[in-house]
Amino acid sequence: MPSSTRTVRAGDLTVVVEEWGAEQEAAGSTVVLVHGIGVSHRYFAPLARTLASASASASVRVLAPDLPGFGRSELPARPFAVEDHARVLAVVLEQLGATASGPVVLLGHSMGCQVAVELAARRPDLVDRLLLVGPVAEPAARSAVRQAWRLLRDAPREPWSANSIMVSDWLRTGPRWYAGTLPTMLGYRLEDRLLEVAVPVLLVRGEHDPVCPPRYLTDLAERVRDASGAPVPVVEVPGEGHIAMYRHPALVAALCLPGRAVGEERPPTLAAQAASLVRHGLWWAWDYLYAGLAQLRGWRGRSEAGEYLDPPAPVSPDVVLVPGVYEPWTFMRPLAVLLHARGHRVHVLPELGYHRAPVSTGAAVLGEVLRARDLRDVVVVAHSKGGLVGKLAMLHEDPDARIARMVAVNTPFAGSVRARWFPGQTFRSFSPRDATVLALTAEHEVNARITSAYSRFDPHIPGGSELEGAANVRLRTPGHFRALADPELAEVVLATLAEVRGA
Repeated sequence: MPSSTRTVRAGDLTVVVEEWGAEQEAAGSTVVLVHGIGVSHRYFAPLARTLASASASASVRVLAPDLPGFGRSELPARPFAVEDHARVLAVVLEQLGATASGPVVLLGHSMGCQVAVELAARRPDLVDRLLLVGPVAEPAARSAVRQAWRLLRDAPREPWSANSIMVSDWLRTGPRWYAGTLPTMLGYRLEDRLLEVAVPVLLVRGEHDPVCPPRYLTDLAERVRDASGAPVPVVEVPGEGHIAMYRHPALVAALCLPGRAVGEERPPTLAAQAASLVRHGLWWAWDYLYAGLAQLRGWRGRSEAGEYLDPPAPVSPDVVLVPGVYEPWTFMRPLAVLLHARGHRVHVLPELGYHRAPVSTGAAVLGEVLRARDLRDVVVVAHSKGGLVGKLAMLHEDPDARIARMVAVNTPFAGSVRARWFPGQTFRSFSPRDATVLALTAEHEVNARITSAYSRFDPHIPGGSELEGAANVRLRTPGHFRALADPELAEVVLATLAEVRGA
């Protein structure tokens, strides 16, 4: 089951939330998954898909936020305590209408248990039930060295795919934020705060979890007790380590949704993972080959910028093409040729050069071209960075609404976590934490006039290009660049032009 990405403004922070299952209005119940330190929502995917597909008379909505500073969410300006994460999570749940169908089922894993407990203690109106999977930290092991040793002992018990998620998410988080968060995790007294939780609690651990040993859960169960005075229930997931929900999502989903029929959604086998890596590697190579050939065609076959302005049988509207970073306008020539042949006047922007300037500069150039050529009711077709330029122009460089619609192709509207892989501001300006990206993410005013078309696999934007409030179209062709030559994209663009012409 596919997911969608939501962004929420919580105070001065942008929080990214992955969502599965029913829409807010159709949800019979909502489950919220809170990840641990150094990771993100990603290791919850098998559990989230299983929960979302649970059969029942009412559908299930699953929300898995990336806590501030982790995954794709914005890095706070100061260290965050568990209490801060709980405060932000409460805002996120309210902004997303998570309790529209009633209080949520709240599941925390590892440090996420602390955040879940803190939220349940502060805001019992938001929480129906609390599931704590592998809670930390046992009083006898509240030191960085002991926790690191326990995690190292756990790693061989986890599947390769789970470990790869853990490592890649840790690298994305960075050692500085991890090190700043660790003392707050070690100092949080979950066993004391849990006494102030009024909702039902279920304790869960993997049978072989060295991070959360059995004696710790037994002590918690005895200490907390339920409404009848009995120890709260403890469930062990057989054969599992610390990430107990990863290989047994159906078992954990059944604990979240007692009485529901839950099907198994197991993570991929090692062979399937290897095949996926090979397939994605080939797609990536093919994509870069396409980009290289497109650059060569641009160098060898010099075209005049004005040659697409005089179609034989002109029709409206005019089109403006905005390429991505390091892409001259000739990179989008296949679209220019197609649209010109269909009768549209196609405007290109040689002023952008290789489009290395800031997004704001590109937006100013686009706005100036619209005014200088007195273009009205145009459709902008933009690739990658060009989509950010187009949206910024629609917001701040186009007071007369000269841009009727924009089709953005593989645009990092929420940024790309891979921006940090590259040196220099040219690429790092696409970081999810970049000021321009954050400002554009928070603006929804023009989203209804945007169509975001994105590839099934985009190596540059692993988080996807879905834009809230826009028309989102998933293309079958994989690759960041190859989508520009996809006949399916051409159909999307032509359909948008027809809509504007008929308006």
